[in-house]
Amino acid sequence: MMFRNKIMGHRGAAGLALENTLASMRCAAEAGASCVEFDVTLLADNSVVVHHDAELGRSMLGNVPLASLTLEELTKVKPRNNPDTEEYKIPTLREVLTLADDLQLGVNVEIKNHGFNPEQLVDLVLEDLNSWGGIERTLVSSFDVDVLGAIKSRDIRWKRAWITEKLPATWSDTAEQLSLYSIHAQQDAISPEWIEEAHQHNWLTMAWTVNDATSATQLLKWGLDGIITDYPNRMI
Repeated sequence: MMFRNKIMGHRGAAGLALENTLASMRCAAEAGASCVEFDVTLLADNSVVVHHDAELGRSMLGNVPLASLTLEELTKVKPRNNPDTEEYKIPTLREVLTLADDLQLGVNVEIKNHGFNPEQLVDLVLEDLNSWGGIERTLVSSFDVDVLGAIKSRDIRWKRAWITEKLPATWSDTAEQLSLYSIHAQQDAISPEWIEEAHQHNWLTMAWTVNDATSATQLLKWGLDGIITDYPNRMI
């Protein structure tokens, strides 16, 4: 399986370069990651871009909602504390997918729903993904079960991953309803028993965000399928 026993860079390689930028994706590949996770959201003109937050201000200069900007206006946004070059600006989903091709990386596209209609959001993301291809090396993930449900109803071919901080008692029911490929849990929620139960249902298991090699080694010994980390270089 493409995503079994993999080191996945978190937001590219967020500990090594500005998160969710082309520079960060390159750093992840150079550090030995086989896959990269990154966040996608929408602009005012429905362009799909790679960024974590609903507003600018943390990693980029400015203090406006990202959804208030058009793609043309986005080109004027400058990175905070990094060079003002294309490598460090907010990229489009299509730009990151093209780079993933060049770097031969698998991708985990996390859909951030900052108040959008889930169906519209999914349709726009899938439009870019379908024009690209790459189904075999792509996960589409989200905390939002409505987003995951919309992906299932729109195009079941795309592998779905549910991200969760805690594992509620009904976690397996949710996984079955969504026909999940994998479950990405916060590392402190994970136990050997949970991994075993998930594997009995043929669901892959991944942990976020693991930045300590000792913790990663223990999780993998338990049978975890993948590590999502800001520092891929520490895990290789």
